[in-house]
Amino acid sequence: MKKLLVLLAVTLAMSLLMSSCKDDEPTGPSDVALGEMSATVGGKDWKGGNAYYFNITNQISGAEQVGGITNLTDVNTITITLGQVGGDPEVKTYSAICFYQESRGIYPNATAKSWNDLNGSCVVTEVTDKYVRGTFSFTGTNEDDNSTKSVSGKFYTPRQ
Repeated sequence: MKKLLVLLAVTLAMSLLMSSCKDDEPTGPSDVALGEMSATVGGKDWKGGNAYYFNITNQISGAEQVGGITNLTDVNTITITLGQVGGDPEVKTYSAICFYQESRGIYPNATAKSWNDLNGSCVVTEVTDKYVRGTFSFTGTNEDDNSTKSVSGKFYTPRQ
């Protein structure tokens, strides 16, 4: 299961990194441009580019490439799945399934650590046909060592 999650995270990160270039649309004082997520993860800054809201799964996802251009396989991802079935997102507070994952290396030697929370919170503050904007927070627990990470941040993501 962990290898599948690592492969999924690496595939997501690679697709996000290699997606077409676009002009960033500034959003004012939030410091998050269209297609970005930012967060504080366990007290450290995290910033993911090429973040998206996936309409089919009601999911917000972003990836922070941490290995530099010479090591594209080291990726930290945040995924927020809104607690709703179908339909368009609305401006409101959602209970959300959330996870923060650190993936390192290439399959079959890849490793991944994940901190999950089935009861996170996501506040959608703005919705259009083209983008979704809001904030999120959760405290994820790692099943392997029971460590926790507090994660809170914001997103401004195009809809896919």
